[in-house]
Amino acid sequence: MVKKIYEGTKEERQRQADAVWRKNNRRDRKEYNKKYYKEHKEKMDEQAKTAQQKFRIVHHEELLIKNREYHTKNKEKRNAASRKYSLEHKEQDRLERIAIRKEVLEHYGGKCECCGEVTYEFLSIDHINGGGAKHRKEINRMIVPWLRKNNYPEGFRVLCFNCNQAMGIYGYCPHKKQ
Repeated sequence: MVKKIYEGTKEERQRQADAVWRKNNRRDRKEYNKKYYKEHKEKMDEQAKTAQQKFRIVHHEELLIKNREYHTKNKEKRNAASRKYSLEHKEQDRLERIAIRKEVLEHYGGKCECCGEVTYEFLSIDHINGGGAKHRKEINRMIVPWLRKNNYPEGFRVLCFNCNQAMGIYGYCPHKKQ
């Protein structure tokens, strides 16, 4: 084996020798790295996650500026991607919203408390003590997913749209008046 002579300072010579060794032993290093990662996966993943978190904390302002610049520069591209995604997932999203709505209605009884209507398309969620519009403004979102996310709080019931409207406008339901 021919011994190579490297030029420069001691550190430069060492770097040159290391580079040659890495080039000549690429396959062995790759196998070793794979094996090491398998054996120490959790530790390495945690270290990477921690390093990422530290970087984000230290460089928070820079990342915000960079993000804003990217979003401003690529506004059309991002909007097009968003529209494409929405069109591709429209039916899936609709079915998911229906499933969540059925789940919430079932949790609160699944039928109108006033007239007994069970067709889910006719049913709605009612605030028992009123104040639905105010509550929707406070939570700034649709009520059905909010109920699910907040573990089905008390103070709500199922009414059909007719009974709910009558309660909201007249303060009573014609079914109860009779």
